[in-house]
Amino acid sequence: RDSLINFRPTTGGTFRVQILDANGRGDVGPNYLYTFTASGTLVSTSTPTVVATATSSTVTPTPIPCQDSYEPDDSRDMAHPIELNTTSQRHSLCPVGDVDWVTFTAGGGKVYTMFTSDLRGPTDTLITLYDAQGHFLAENDDYQPGS
Repeated sequence: RDSLINFRPTTGGTFRVQILDANGRGDVGPNYLYTFTASGTLVSTSTPTVVATATSSTVTPTPIPCQDSYEPDDSRDMAHPIELNTTSQRHSLCPVGDVDWVTFTAGGGKVYTMFTSDLRGPTDTLITLYDAQGHFLAENDDYQPGS
């Protein structure tokens, strides 16, 4: 199932996101593909509640067994950058237990949204957000729209 995190950093910096299958699964081929998207929305200082929206990519991948174009990205230090508000990344959770990492730079005055979508097969993503020092900030599994 899809996962989603919204967060508003108190200061700008570099952040990293870990994406994995919540059940520790993964495999070759098209069954463990997902799209990761990140965006930032400017926040008015007088508005306490913000709704952040983003659209997912409509990429049609050509799977390569146990590879995606962002590998290797199996640790925090190997995280590949994502460009906010413009691109999505298509990943594969392969082999079993694979973990993918993405990094982005955020500034103050915005709400940042990151989510997985276009999951294939039995994929059930779990996303976790960390600051540059590796401190846990947020986690989500099984995002339910409207909740």
